[in-house]
Amino acid sequence: MRKLLVIIILSMVLILSGCIRTKIIDDIQLVLMNGYDWDPVNDSYIGTAVIPLYGNSEESNLQDDVIYHAESNTSQNIRNKIQTKTPYRIETGKLLGILIGEELAKKGLEEITLGISENQDIGRGLYLAVVKGESSELLSQDYKVEKNLPRYINELIESNMERNFPRTNLHQYFYSYYGEGMDPFLPLLAHTKTEVYLEGLALLDGDKYVDSISFDELFIFKMLFEPNDSASYQFNWKDKDTFVVVSAISSTVDRELTSKEKINFKIDIKGTVTESADVKIDSFEVKGELEKAIAEDLTKKAEDLIARLQKENIDPLRIGAFHKSQTRDWKKKEWDELYPTMNIETELEFKIDQSNITE
Repeated sequence: MRKLLVIIILSMVLILSGCIRTKIIDDIQLVLMNGYDWDPVNDSYIGTAVIPLYGNSEESNLQDDVIYHAESNTSQNIRNKIQTKTPYRIETGKLLGILIGEELAKKGLEEITLGISENQDIGRGLYLAVVKGESSELLSQDYKVEKNLPRYINELIESNMERNFPRTNLHQYFYSYYGEGMDPFLPLLAHTKTEVYLEGLALLDGDKYVDSISFDELFIFKMLFEPNDSASYQFNWKDKDTFVVVSAISSTVDRELTSKEKINFKIDIKGTVTESADVKIDSFEVKGELEKAIAEDLTKKAEDLIARLQKENIDPLRIGAFHKSQTRDWKKKEWDELYPTMNIETELEFKIDQSNITE
């Protein structure tokens, strides 16, 4: 009886193993990054796939990549067309990011992201980013970087999110796109002939790219959006005709609905002065003067940014979602009418952590 049971179990294992599709590494090509652009002349999508040079592991830091391009009237047919250019099966399970060209981002990301959401091989932790110009051009150039380009871009975005850049990924994009009272934002990449860099933040109205925040404004956006513990900020102290750099900044942000038509942002920030060429922070008087000046500067910039977002009727700070969480019988139509003129204020306290000051 026991022998018969063993035979049955072994038979089942053999049958089940025959039903599982195996993926032998030498027989597939692993796409590490995809790019999508829009061709308005032919009314079609242009797709780019970046794959490590055949024979290299997907974990390799070698710079050599194979670049494939294809054009189609539907985004989901791009992969099929790229597949016709290689004898090896293309897989996207190791995909690190998807770059969207500027023209396509302005047209709208809905069809692209719908195709992504239906692909179960693609993880929700990858990065979605907008490119100034065309993604195909950015992905096809030969840059002087230490790693292959997809890994370089992935680590570029990831490392900046540890500092002044707000956290976002594909999951966060879908959360903001489908949620009420909020709009998505994405990293905005740019490039020259020799380098790729983060230019700022792409702001979306629904699925359409409508505006951007520059690198210099990122700290303001992040302090309004989420807590931080390792940011830096360069302050132009006009009264002293000098620049002051504050680093190791930690900040917290809370929101308070004081009435149906008024929200307060309460922000506490602490940092260390790491550069102040023409001013010595060697007394409590100078320290207090600088703290007040920086607090006033950040408060004005925060309120200017919020007013700009209200004027454009986009909500990447998720103010509407907060309002919904605090309001009984919240209605989106009423919120859409209220948001552009809502009273939104900022209360900000800034403290310098300087242990070398004595009375």
